[in-house]
Amino acid sequence: MPSPSPVHRESWLRCRRSFERWLAHSPLFTTPLQVIDWAVAYGFADRLHASMSLDHLVISDRPPRAEHANKLVVIPKPDSVELRLYRDAGLAEMVEIDRSRLHEELDRLVSEFR
Repeated sequence: MPSPSPVHRESWLRCRRSFERWLAHSPLFTTPLQVIDWAVAYGFADRLHASMSLDHLVISDRPPRAEHANKLVVIPKPDSVELRLYRDAGLAEMVEIDRSRLHEELDRLVSEFR
């Protein structure tokens, strides 16, 4: 396993600050904050990048502009969470789940990163 990277960790902290500011406008932003907490707690923030696309959290195994990357987009909805897994910009899987299964699905999908 690669050693922890401060660059990776900083990308998560930047996203956290942005979502915290938006939380006052919509409770939907609680979901990306929960994902960030999960990533930090389980060490994913030390080896994966976080970025934002519109108002969605993007988890990637490469820097945001990389052509070849695995990316997981977290899209909060009022009653569920949509997760989209992309491999090299092509949609590989899309699931819509109840929030209670969020961490379980995150574990599964991130483990599929090459």
